[in-house]
Amino acid sequence: MAALENRSLDSKSWDGNYGPHGWHRYVGRFPPHLVRALLNHFEARPGQTVCDPFTGSGTTLVEARMLGLRAVGIDLCPLSCMLSRTKSKFPDDPRHLSQRFNQFSQHFEGLLAGFTKAHPSGTYPHNAVVEREGNAIPKFANMERWFTPEALLGTSVAVELIMQEEGYARDLFATALSAEMRSIGNVDVDVVRAEYRKTARVGVDVLRLVSRRVKKMLAGIDRTLRSHEGLIGSPDDIDVREENMLSTDLAEGSVDYIVTSPPYGVESLSYLRTHLLSYRSLDAHFKYDPYSFSDDAVGSEYLAADASAAGSVATSLSPTFASFFSEGFDGTDPRRVAMMEKFFDDLVQVGANFQKWLRPGGAIAFVIGNKRLGERVIPTDIIVGELFSNQGLRLEKTVEHKLKTNNSNSEVPWQERIIQNEAVLIFRRA
Repeated sequence: MAALENRSLDSKSWDGNYGPHGWHRYVGRFPPHLVRALLNHFEARPGQTVCDPFTGSGTTLVEARMLGLRAVGIDLCPLSCMLSRTKSKFPDDPRHLSQRFNQFSQHFEGLLAGFTKAHPSGTYPHNAVVEREGNAIPKFANMERWFTPEALLGTSVAVELIMQEEGYARDLFATALSAEMRSIGNVDVDVVRAEYRKTARVGVDVLRLVSRRVKKMLAGIDRTLRSHEGLIGSPDDIDVREENMLSTDLAEGSVDYIVTSPPYGVESLSYLRTHLLSYRSLDAHFKYDPYSFSDDAVGSEYLAADASAAGSVATSLSPTFASFFSEGFDGTDPRRVAMMEKFFDDLVQVGANFQKWLRPGGAIAFVIGNKRLGERVIPTDIIVGELFSNQGLRLEKTVEHKLKTNNSNSEVPWQERIIQNEAVLIFRRA
């Protein structure tokens, strides 16, 4: 890990972007140092299996791959699954990827030249790009505000070529495009969520931006393979499942360790808003609209139309939950309260799945934050401990831990206002 970090002698903190971890910005990303520390604490050995059922951008999977562990990552979000696959399932010999990208670049320049030749004035409307033969980006709301015509054209050509790739190369190039989206679109880079710039971005060179990112990613693969030579596992040892973890069917007792951090509840983070342009631009690659998750998502941002029974399951299993939610929330939107109650109901099923998937003696590291609901802080760590204990999972210890790290991929500017504290809950299956 030290070799990957490449720290200077006067460094005052760890670099969380070593290896593949820094390939793509992902708000609230799991600190990789914490994942490795937890796997070391569990004394995980090569050949054992670690699961992250809220895999996010794949931090746990990357650390597992480096340590020669088998890993299963589960996430409902297609962007998250793409990032997880790209970061953790890179090939043992990546030389062919450089050759593929050289061809990608040549074709890109040819397609771009063909379009601009048809528009010698140098100006063209957004609709001309959308109607361009080969374009795979559908028209979406406020497209004209999010992209200048030239940025949209470069993105359209890139997506067209990405869709002609197969396997890992497609994921790699799509991830590179997504990683540069905030420099391509009219996005205010000083705000975590996607918001418009005050002035349109000009002179956008999509190929240059994507090329720079791909070179960084290929160099990261090479460094990781060299730094962990003799220990790193096979890409075939990593299984990324794009599905709802509540209904995922893993074999009973097939997992040795679970290291994960779920959503923290209503509006802790808006991942859909943050990565909006990636979702819209790569619609053809993702195959379905992630804004249609609805009730399949655990916790934040979604709620069934009939939420009258929300919290009934958690109330019967957690005295702390029952006490906290019985006191009322003056001035708080009742829908927000119901959404948080549903979140804890979902965690009951999460605990049941964990108990089934884990081998006897297997361990869980469950990272969770206590956020505000109105003016009161939800004792989430205590509630989770009670809910999981009813599923046959023994709470061994609680470690308070602030998950902010020293890189922009993980910092959340509004975190202090919403998330008051965070904890690592260590459970063991009897």
